[in-house]
Amino acid sequence: MSLFAVPAVQVAQIFAEPAVRDRLRVVPRKTGWPRADDVVLGEDVAVELGNPKDGSLFFLHWDSGDDLPADRLQLLGPDIHEIEPRGLAFALALRVAGSFADEYETFCALKNAVYDTRLQGLSIRMLPSRQSIWCRLEQQARNHGFSLAHLGAALGESLHAVAGVRSVEVTMVVGDKPLVKRLSRPAADIARIGGALLKMNEEMDLDCEHCEYWDVCEAVAELKRIRARLQTERHA
Repeated sequence: MSLFAVPAVQVAQIFAEPAVRDRLRVVPRKTGWPRADDVVLGEDVAVELGNPKDGSLFFLHWDSGDDLPADRLQLLGPDIHEIEPRGLAFALALRVAGSFADEYETFCALKNAVYDTRLQGLSIRMLPSRQSIWCRLEQQARNHGFSLAHLGAALGESLHAVAGVRSVEVTMVVGDKPLVKRLSRPAADIARIGGALLKMNEEMDLDCEHCEYWDVCEAVAELKRIRARLQTERHA
């Protein structure tokens, strides 16, 4: 069983509900948008997605992904050219399929690949502790045809640079604050599993009795296996 199996199933079930599934559309990726680490100032903002007051969520998980043979980009809600209000709720859900030898190195490499994805005219602020993503797009980029398909393609390219990645599913939810809130529940479990994985790898003393992730490690079989391996290695 994969590390994120239970919350991943919960996410899939939400997306499979008819009221959600019927609004999800697969869109073709658009490549070639220039990369740049831009800061978009308030007066230059044409579209704002994921302001915390509007609703914001970002999460990433991975598995062997036998049911995900090819890259896929899904969008629920309007694309950039269809957005009239300046600010809307936004969720970015990333699922990576592949074969990975070391869970900790994989987690760090995938996160860094996402955080390092920057596009011209788009300012992205991610707060891992809050699982939030806040995007500001400048007017000039909108006028030149920037699309969420450009962002999805860039994220896919960045993630494919990580060893072992076979395919990437990018799902974006725009403007549906209740759905963003529902997704935040399994996303919180994904974050707790990731937090436990990071802590047990980065702290030499596996003091499980006083760890805030003790309940997570007890509930997730794969974390138990990783913990037992680390204990064996550190006492060898």
